[in-house]
Amino acid sequence: MEDWNEILAQAIKQEGGLTTKEIAERTRRSHIIDLGALVELLDNYNSYAPLALNDKYKHAMLNCLAAQSGTGGVLESSFLSGLKELYDVKSGRNTPEESRQDDAANNIGRYLGFKYPQGDCDEMVRRYINKK
Repeated sequence: MEDWNEILAQAIKQEGGLTTKEIAERTRRSHIIDLGALVELLDNYNSYAPLALNDKYKHAMLNCLAAQSGTGGVLESSFLSGLKELYDVKSGRNTPEESRQDDAANNIGRYLGFKYPQGDCDEMVRRYINKK
């Protein structure tokens, strides 16, 4: 079993942390509530859910795509991902450990998407998570 928090730490180390300037610039050009990012996140979820891809890859991709829109996308994807993981544990679809791993994959995607708003999420996520 992979340690997804360790993979996140590795991604941050390899990609370099976010600077205060990067965070300020991305936050200034973004809205806290971004309805466009929310609609896109839900559309992407419906597109990715039925695909035969690695579950952690899907988690990271959806969060990467949402985070590329800025702070609003990061907050919305974080909130919705957290709700989904809570639902998965309460409904018995996931164990708490599986949901922690899913959340770490979500964080990998959010980090990459926020750091590289013009980057190719598929390419960036595949550096750390196998697609299939």
